[in-house]
Amino acid sequence: MKNGRPLPRVKLTLPPGWNSSDAGLPDLSFPLEMDDPEYEGELWSATKLSWRLKVRWMGNHAKYHCWVLQHENEDEPREALTFDYPHEVVDWLGKWFAHLANAKV
Repeated sequence: MKNGRPLPRVKLTLPPGWNSSDAGLPDLSFPLEMDDPEYEGELWSATKLSWRLKVRWMGNHAKYHCWVLQHENEDEPREALTFDYPHEVVDWLGKWFAHLANAKV
């Protein structure tokens, strides 16, 4: 919550084994803070074992930036993509959830 108002969220149900501190992805919104030169977007992430999926909504560019990271290689994402709409992000997350369903590391 920024400036005392809740941010709109896209509801997302995580598969077993995944953890996130946020109930859903940032929705298409243009927060007041995006005019601030230090605005860094709205971050969402989920983790499972050594894997992390990160999504940053940049309201000032109307883009979602998405990364797949493994803890030992945090500086080198396995994949980094940009999307325009939340349904594209949800599809991308679904592919990674399926790919990592049986991950042991």
